[in-house]
Amino acid sequence: MNRCTPPPPLLVLLVLVCVLVSAAPAAASPALRRSERDAITCFSVHETFRLGEVFSDEHCRRVKCIEFLGEGFVIEVEKCPLPDIPEGADCTMTEPTEERFPLCCPKAVCGAV
Repeated sequence: MNRCTPPPPLLVLLVLVCVLVSAAPAAASPALRRSERDAITCFSVHETFRLGEVFSDEHCRRVKCIEFLGEGFVIEVEKCPLPDIPEGADCTMTEPTEERFPLCCPKAVCGAV
């Protein structure tokens, strides 16, 4: 009859530490080398972009790939601000332009109050 002998406690501890370290997400490590951080990518439906990349999309929004709470990477989207329109003003909104965010944002054109 073959008997199994338990491994020494130090070996169990070493294996447990190795498993925990290898299971930790790379994004959670603040000590990522520059080349590793440059290779990190955010994914959207139509495209991918690198960590820190910022651009204006076709809907006049600022889009940026950012690190989220040390747990992963997300796409941050900033929309055009709502215009400050005085109460009772007769206003119309301009159409978005082809310029980069925020210059592309529609603006309120108001008559007399």
